[in-house]
Amino acid sequence: MPAAGSTPEIGADDGPKSISHEHTFSEDTTDLAQIESTLARLCEMVGRRLREHRLHARTIQLKLRYSDFSTFTRAHSIARATDLDTELFEEIRELFRAIGKRERPCACWGCTFSSCPRAMSS
Repeated sequence: MPAAGSTPEIGADDGPKSISHEHTFSEDTTDLAQIESTLARLCEMVGRRLREHRLHARTIQLKLRYSDFSTFTRAHSIARATDLDTELFEEIRELFRAIGKRERPCACWGCTFSSCPRAMSS
């Protein structure tokens, strides 16, 4: 640990800068219920990791990967950082729905949450 008033060592581990999870389906899908259910589970997993590291996410990114490995992403920042599963899911679902109806079956869905300020100690 650096002495008071000194600069931390370059490359010092300050913990994760982003946390993500993704899921690859056994078969490509366009099933909206299955996709939203998967995104909810991914948000639960990310939320748990955010809380374990005492972090809150401000930037939300949704990733779709097709069987030919082409990738589509959308991201936005939210007004108030959060580590709550339900709030993370509301934001990722909003991104998903903003994409519009996807005719092309998708092989992999993922979500990334970043710009993670440390939670204040209580």
